[in-house]
Amino acid sequence: MKKSIDYSGLFYHNKHPSWIYDLKNFQIVEVNQSALDLFGYSREEFLTLTLNNLTPEKEFPAFLKATAAVDKTEGNFHFGVFTHQKKNGELLLLEVDGYKLKFDDLDSVLLTCQDLTQHEKQLGLLKEKSKQLEAISCLGKIGYWRLELDGNTLSWTDEVFKIWGRNKSDFELNFENFEETIHPEDLEAFRAALNAAFAGKEALDFEHRINLPDGSIHWVRQKGGLLKNNEGKPYAFECAVQDITHKKETESRLLEITAELQESEKRFRVVQEMSPDGFTILKPVRNKKGAIVDFEWIYENKAIAKINHTDPDEVIGKRLLEMFPSHHDSDVFKAYIAVADIGKTKILEDVYVGEIVSIKTWLRLVIVSIGNDEIAILSEDITVRKMAEDSLQKSEANFRSIFEIASLGIAQVDPSNGRIILINSFYESITGYNAEELRNMSFLELTHPEDRGKDWEIFSKAARGEAEYRNEKRYIKKDGTIIWVRIHLAFIRDENGKPIKTVAICEDITERKEAEFRLRDLADNLPGVVFQYLLFPDGTDALRSVSKGAYQIWGYSPEEVERDINLVWNQTKSGGEFERVKKDVMDAVKTKSKWLSRYKSILPNGDVRIFLGMGSPNFLADGTVLFNSFVLDITQQAKNEELLSEATQMARIGSWEVNFANNKILWSDMTHELHETDPCTFIPDLENTLAFYREDFRDMVRYCVQECQKTGKPFDFEAVIVTAKNNERWVRAIGRAEMIGGHCRRIIGSFQDINAYKAIEIELAQSIRMLQDYQYAVDQSASFTITDAEGVIVEVNDNFCELSQYSREELIGTTHRYINSNYHSDEFFDAIWKTIKSGKIWRGEVRNQKKDGSYFWVDTTIVPFFDENNHPFKFLALRIDITAKKMAEAQIKEAYEKLKNIAWTQSHIVRAPLARILGIVNLIETQKDSLDDLMYWLNQLKTSSDEMDEIVRKIIEDAQFIQHNKPK
Repeated sequence: MKKSIDYSGLFYHNKHPSWIYDLKNFQIVEVNQSALDLFGYSREEFLTLTLNNLTPEKEFPAFLKATAAVDKTEGNFHFGVFTHQKKNGELLLLEVDGYKLKFDDLDSVLLTCQDLTQHEKQLGLLKEKSKQLEAISCLGKIGYWRLELDGNTLSWTDEVFKIWGRNKSDFELNFENFEETIHPEDLEAFRAALNAAFAGKEALDFEHRINLPDGSIHWVRQKGGLLKNNEGKPYAFECAVQDITHKKETESRLLEITAELQESEKRFRVVQEMSPDGFTILKPVRNKKGAIVDFEWIYENKAIAKINHTDPDEVIGKRLLEMFPSHHDSDVFKAYIAVADIGKTKILEDVYVGEIVSIKTWLRLVIVSIGNDEIAILSEDITVRKMAEDSLQKSEANFRSIFEIASLGIAQVDPSNGRIILINSFYESITGYNAEELRNMSFLELTHPEDRGKDWEIFSKAARGEAEYRNEKRYIKKDGTIIWVRIHLAFIRDENGKPIKTVAICEDITERKEAEFRLRDLADNLPGVVFQYLLFPDGTDALRSVSKGAYQIWGYSPEEVERDINLVWNQTKSGGEFERVKKDVMDAVKTKSKWLSRYKSILPNGDVRIFLGMGSPNFLADGTVLFNSFVLDITQQAKNEELLSEATQMARIGSWEVNFANNKILWSDMTHELHETDPCTFIPDLENTLAFYREDFRDMVRYCVQECQKTGKPFDFEAVIVTAKNNERWVRAIGRAEMIGGHCRRIIGSFQDINAYKAIEIELAQSIRMLQDYQYAVDQSASFTITDAEGVIVEVNDNFCELSQYSREELIGTTHRYINSNYHSDEFFDAIWKTIKSGKIWRGEVRNQKKDGSYFWVDTTIVPFFDENNHPFKFLALRIDITAKKMAEAQIKEAYEKLKNIAWTQSHIVRAPLARILGIVNLIETQKDSLDDLMYWLNQLKTSSDEMDEIVRKIIEDAQFIQHNKPK
């Protein structure tokens, strides 16, 4: 009797989580190992649960509603997709199918679940990788375009629009407009390369220039090829394009395979039925020795029939190896034999049977022995998952390939703390750290301390979505050296916009920054302002790369004039020379020559400046003319030139040149004026020039010129010329030779009118001789000292040394206190200083003391000498020795005093007789006495006269005594 078939092994070994519950109370009555592994319960724990214990509270009503239809359904029933909860609280997304059955006489339902959680994770991972690739594509400026061949329709990704500088809204996307953006010089070659690619001869890999709407030119690299269907017929042309303007030499390895990812995502879907898996029953076919040589079909369901491309009804009874001969040497066939012989279940993961069934197919096989010498095979079609995994691996490989071979440092960073998650090898070479060291660091640790504040500010704004992260900063390498890097950072965000990862591209720009600093230092230290002047095809213009000299020249910062060129032009307009400068620029463009202008500008503060501008034009492919320019402030030079011109006119200095290459002589206007010749009619030559010199000077002039021509010896002489109007004039001629290869090519020089100077010189010589005579006379007749402004003696003559008895060495460096006799008061000397300090001359007599202690008197005149500010800076003291005079005056004074005393004394003595005489005379006049009386009075008068005569004689004798006995 045939045994009943035992299918319990298929239940317990089924990879899909399965359990059986009582339809009345939802109590779970049986469970397989896959369910226990998935939910994390033991068997005993699981059998105590009901359905509502496996689903979240909010989810159970929906699941309960789905179970309500079970009573009305026989056989298979699809519940749907529901969230379940593991023992540890982790949520699962399960697709649930049921089958109504009797279990231990209970109305029960067998639930079989497929875990979609992993699928969702894989799908999320695919999306994340896609975002990463999109981020790298954006940072690497890589776009993608596709041309459908059947409808000739062209599509661009957003990045292509960015690279081309076009807006979707106003750019009509078709191939004709596409070709119009290509630089005319590259268009023919591009078409040839594209036609070859369309013909299938070779893939497109072409670098060329494109014209952007703003007039700039960018370089791009296009790489693409035909897409073909299974029959090999092309149906589309796809192409990746990269902006390689700033790094054209770097070969792009960041090609985006967007279409493949999209197809992978489409293929990654779950198509599930009640019996989503294949189910086959096979019976071994044995030889006489009992060895299994083949298997006979007993049963197969539609799922496996679809995989095998067989008819479930017609396949019954047929041999396995007859249908699939290649099965004989496969591991699957060997597993069938092992299970049939031994009876032990085998599970084969990820079995590829594409070589057997002729299509790409992966299966998970559960092979069990079900008795009656039969085996059952539960075949789970995992092709979709495997293709998704392969696509993911391919995407990961592409990402890794781009990640590792890129000539830039690439890293993933945790935005919450800045820690480095993943880096490529180029990033290691940039920083000097290895991968393990970098994964324990943050960007902040690599960043130079002085740059961290600014860097964190930029990072924070970018993390909040307020701006892009693009920054140039300094890194400190492992060995302590400092490098400059340019970082582009893209944020990968979740559905709420929260950053979950970042992709950073790092480029070592140390050499470029050092070159920039050198150029900037050079430009900033050059006189004036260095800049680029751009004249666009539409007539507009702008300034770029302006040095710091803008502050000094224009009174504005480089950033201000770069934003608004009219700040500069308005100054030129105020100076009244804008039109001329613009004309000079346009003439330089027209003639393709250098621009040179000297012009006036008025700064915002009202200062009037004279500028010299110069620039070299470069003609760009888009029609823009770029002048590498500089402007110098020559205001002072212009003033100096004006002053020089005026000074030359005032000094009456002309210039001349003798050119021996053409035997011509050139005179300036002033030289003609000095010769009194007409510049328009008189042509100087060697003979007539020499003839202007007075005859007694010609040999000397001829010799000087010949020596200069032969040996290069310069000359400088004074001579008399006789002008064209027969006037004699003293001139000074200076000449210098220009020698090339030992030969004099020309002599250049100056010609100055010194007639007035010579007259002054003669007069001055006479004055000097007169002064020398005066000085000699002074030296012979007087003594003098010269002091500085503080009264320190700086010079003396011999007379003063002889008079004071001090040597010149003793006196120089001292003051006149050295010879102070303490005769005069301090007020006396203060009055002297006050007078001479005010610039006035002081005259007076001073008593000084000699070295031996004796005194001498001098008649002194102090004269101040004035500096350029009219302040006294030296004093000349002229002295005449009046000691003898002062002594004579003293003696006279002494004699005078004696005489005065004598006179006073004798006056009293004389007064008595004189009074008597006067009285007698009065009596004689007033009285009429007798003769006797008269005689009496006459005798009295005679007596008084004699007395008076004696007194006078005595006075004379005393005076004579004083005269003969005066002091020596």
